[in-house]
Amino acid sequence: MLTPDALGLPPKFQTFRPVQVQALERLAASDRRWLVVQAPTGSGKTLIAAGLSRMLAVPALYVVRTKQLQDQILQDFQYARVLKGRANYPTRLEPDRFPAVNAALCTRRDGDRHCRWCCNRDDWELREDVCEGYSRCPYVVAKWECMKADLGVVNTALFLAEANYVGMLAMDPQQKPGDKAQARPLIVFDEADTLEDELMSFVQVDFTRAWMQRLGITPPRYKTKLDSWLEWAEGCLTVLRARAAVLEENWALFNLRESQDIDRAVRKVDFFLQDAKTSPWVYQEEDKGWSFKPVFMSRYAQDKVWRHGQRFLLMSATVVSVDQLCRNLDIPRQEVEFVDLPSTFSPARRPVYYVPSADMTHKQKAKGWAEAVIGLDAILDKHPQHKTLVHTVSAGLAWHIAEASRHQSRMLVYGNGVSRESALDSFKASSEPKVLVAQSMERGLDLPGDLARVIVVIKIPFPNLGDRQIAARVYSDRKDGDTWYAVKTIATLVQMCGRAMRSSEDWSIIYIIDEQFSRLLERRQNLFPDWWRQALILPNGGELLRRA
Repeated sequence: MLTPDALGLPPKFQTFRPVQVQALERLAASDRRWLVVQAPTGSGKTLIAAGLSRMLAVPALYVVRTKQLQDQILQDFQYARVLKGRANYPTRLEPDRFPAVNAALCTRRDGDRHCRWCCNRDDWELREDVCEGYSRCPYVVAKWECMKADLGVVNTALFLAEANYVGMLAMDPQQKPGDKAQARPLIVFDEADTLEDELMSFVQVDFTRAWMQRLGITPPRYKTKLDSWLEWAEGCLTVLRARAAVLEENWALFNLRESQDIDRAVRKVDFFLQDAKTSPWVYQEEDKGWSFKPVFMSRYAQDKVWRHGQRFLLMSATVVSVDQLCRNLDIPRQEVEFVDLPSTFSPARRPVYYVPSADMTHKQKAKGWAEAVIGLDAILDKHPQHKTLVHTVSAGLAWHIAEASRHQSRMLVYGNGVSRESALDSFKASSEPKVLVAQSMERGLDLPGDLARVIVVIKIPFPNLGDRQIAARVYSDRKDGDTWYAVKTIATLVQMCGRAMRSSEDWSIIYIIDEQFSRLLERRQNLFPDWWRQALILPNGGELLRRA
């Protein structure tokens, strides 16, 4: 019998769940390069990944979206080694000045291999121009430990930056000195359905208005003409490189930070300048600044992601469509082993009630927002003792609800000077039946037990077609674009519904009140995960609230 103990996993894991055994046996027997697992909450994704690494007898690099998830994995797997961004580590010579002085302020450059924060330039440290102090930098030590660990844990942004610009993080830690460089034997991507978005963030060019004004850079003359974009990019590079040359002469602390910002900007603008000549990009101007984004991300996946590993395990509770995932990330479908796990949670303990109460389309905004408040108040009347998480999609709708609801005294909302973290902390700490009206808490949030018993989805989270990149992605290829749009929507909706029930003994009640859900369900029912549909209760059955 397959057991965690037999694989040398931590003692806290006494047995594998049946779904974990099912997944491990399928994955270990497969010879395909991409292993994709749709694993609902409760499946124990991290244990599956750690178990597969041991079964294949190869070290794994586990890539997650946030630093909080890195810390969570380290708590469960003490043999894991975590690597975060440089700014999270002190320097060797100035540890007392952390975090103001941190490893991100490294002064090493091609002309000077010695970092002022780690190397005091004593004669014994200047052997053949090698910086011995740098090798003892806390960040470098942490990176080396992560590279060599059986289970290294990094976040996605750090992986993309380190693997593509430095390279060592993507090397096989088992290879011997002198061997030809080999890619990582196994890389695991958690929440793999977001990898396309993470890759977009890595590639796109973003400048805030304040930063552009400080450098004297103006927007392109024409917003829709490629020639104007390329002319802007060439002029921007000239300004950035001139500023970098000035900073090279002055290593004040502030200038170090600015120099690193300049370096990143030069890389991105230079990439855009070359790539936009042959690939479709869009330009968007917003209140916060300007951005250039590629329309499709699949063309970058091989170079930026897949070349860094020999095999990949992609895991998420919301793969939704493995075919669409493959198209998004340039994965040959025939080289994919797909494992779709059932939920270990009883549908009776996580019902999803569709209670159509408001048309939340933009055309019906005034009427729909008023009806949404009425519908939400009816639900809150029914749950006076239960903490409730309300998903609104937008800050404007969140504040409207908080100001118009009869239950406003129970409500916590953020924005307008109130931070997301402080609102969430207050919600968790309160012993009262508070209502958290949220605009961006569909992922990375655990509210088990009495921390939240009710979830209300006010508006279906359709991606914003006012974003030029999203609109171009949808309309450039209508068949693929429509499916991509639906998959994005359904994945976010399912994630919204999963924030409260976190174990088989837990329970939660979910309500969807947006009338647009019926249109989505009618057109794309086949895309909803089976385990989620099993809990869905439509208006013609079950104990439903009447429309207020």
